[in-house]
Amino acid sequence: MKTASNRIGAGRLSRIAEVLEVPVTFFFPDDSAASSAPLSQEDSPFALLSTSGAIQLVRAYARIRDGRARHSLVEIAEHMADSAVPAKKGRKG
Repeated sequence: MKTASNRIGAGRLSRIAEVLEVPVTFFFPDDSAASSAPLSQEDSPFALLSTSGAIQLVRAYARIRDGRARHSLVEIAEHMADSAVPAKKGRKG
């Protein structure tokens, strides 16, 4: 018997899209593109939200009212993520 434990209601999906500043259609594959494949588990925004601390981070982000501060937080997070990538062999840094 299947359960609906992995389903999200339309209202919640709309709110998630609003917080992430993406259209609701972002969460659905584009059927008009013949070559588009469904999102893999790793590429799914919902899979990303299951990462430890992700919901807490999104909630904190949603509470920031200043658009510039939100943008700065995104830039900081992206910089930190890029810095976490291991350096190539033979490169000192």
